[in-house]
Amino acid sequence: MMRRLWRAIALVLLGGVVGTGFGVALGFFLFPFAFPPPPASERLSDLERSQIVATGSFIHAHPADPIH
Repeated sequence: MMRRLWRAIALVLLGGVVGTGFGVALGFFLFPFAFPPPPASERLSDLERSQIVATGSFIHAHPADPIH
């Protein structure tokens, strides 16, 4: 009888953990579809569009690793 109780408690806890994990994963997946971001309505002026904001250069951090 006691063994059945512990088994039932373990199953309930396992189901809660698995269900919570599945619910969080499903929420992360469905959130952008349920609450889409508002459309971008900002417009740049000609001055803002032609102004240089930053400069930089790209480097290959690890040349022995050609894929990344």
